[in-house]
Amino acid sequence: MNQERAGASIWTDENPAAYQEQNYYDVLGVARDANADEIRRANQSHQLYYAIHVTLLCTKVRCHPDKAGNDPAAAEQFQRISKAHDVLSDEKKRQVYDKYGANGVEMMDKVPFLDVSMILALKNMFCLITILVAVLLLWPIFISMKVDEKISWSWPVVFIPSFIVIAAALLGALGAPLADDEVDPDDEEAHVANTNKKKSTLSKVLNKIITVVYVALILVFDVLVSLKLETTLSANWGSVFAPWFIFEALNFQSKVSEFLIRIKEGVPEKVPETLDEEQDAERPTRPHSTLEILLLATSAFNFFVLRLIQAIILVYKLGHQDSMSWPAVFTPLYILISLNLISFLVFFLLRIVPTVQTPQEKRSAYIIFGIAFAFAAALLSGFTYLFVRRVSGSDGWPPAAIVLIPVFFLFAISLCCCGCFLPCIVTVGLRAQMEEMGTQNSGAPAESGQQSDARQNQRIPVARQIAGPSVTTLN
Repeated sequence: MNQERAGASIWTDENPAAYQEQNYYDVLGVARDANADEIRRANQSHQLYYAIHVTLLCTKVRCHPDKAGNDPAAAEQFQRISKAHDVLSDEKKRQVYDKYGANGVEMMDKVPFLDVSMILALKNMFCLITILVAVLLLWPIFISMKVDEKISWSWPVVFIPSFIVIAAALLGALGAPLADDEVDPDDEEAHVANTNKKKSTLSKVLNKIITVVYVALILVFDVLVSLKLETTLSANWGSVFAPWFIFEALNFQSKVSEFLIRIKEGVPEKVPETLDEEQDAERPTRPHSTLEILLLATSAFNFFVLRLIQAIILVYKLGHQDSMSWPAVFTPLYILISLNLISFLVFFLLRIVPTVQTPQEKRSAYIIFGIAFAFAAALLSGFTYLFVRRVSGSDGWPPAAIVLIPVFFLFAISLCCCGCFLPCIVTVGLRAQMEEMGTQNSGAPAESGQQSDARQNQRIPVARQIAGPSVTTLN
């Protein structure tokens, strides 16, 4: 008995590190590439438990509560062995464990209807985006320091943060898989669906190629601009902007396709007020009116057209410095900002206000809209004024660091969202799903029905409606 307790005592507080370092493969004494038969034999054979590790003198027999004098540490190790076999013998759980560890398996057990890989991948994505945003933040900082003559670096060096981020995006686009679901060989309906999916394989490949081309064009354009600013490139500005114009041509084709699809889908006969109505794919629709088509076209193409005109005028100005004044060069930018602010206002008055029923909700809607509208107008107009004033003046005022304050502010918001706010939202939402799952498992069908009814009657929040699409639907 003393030897048995000595073997089990390795899991007591006297040596906590050994317990924490073991993973499920070490518990069963098998390699990470062990097959199902090896895992099964490892679980069933007492002799294999003796060979887990020469320093871990604990076997399934010795760790069994009935064999170890009811030692709590031995009981805990026995449960750990059982848990290891349960996870590693299940192929899906094993994949989750190999990729995300025990926490991923625990999440999978508690919330079986959620894709654990997606949830945990979201956290990794937030971490990656936070790092990339932090790196990209160095770009406007370096630009402001270069323009204000605080540093003597060359322009390609100043552009290094943007090179890193765009290159990372290009690698991500190249490595992005073509998501296809596995098909059950005994499921005839799945085979029919798989046949239809194969027909769209070509379109998926084309979409991936187009995405890669988009990012590659942006990278080439970024490199050419840095070289042109350094005067190491003798090409004119029209050649430098050639990748950008190719990008715009491809983008125009995709926007036309999206516009035609939205025209074909029509518009809902009734503005959705609840979440279920918003997600109902079979809700009745009607054709767009002429005014709605014009508004839809304005929303779809105004940014593209004005952006293209702005690029053309900018190229002409850079090649002919005395052709026009800098404030006149940015006329398309002024029009673009004004149109978007007006569109935002019209969307609120014609789409949001009619759906608000109570005076309290209407007051809240006006307050939220007023804050959002004032913030957007101040940010855009302030940045535009400071930027035009700096490029058109010869006195070096205002400093580039002050001009880029709105840009720094947007980066700060992005860092807060990706590094803190969005991960917290995901965590809170997952916790709510777990609590709801626990309530359902405890046996409360009446409450589940009430929750379903509550969801049907749940209204779309006013803030979400205001942040919705900017296309106004007229009834």
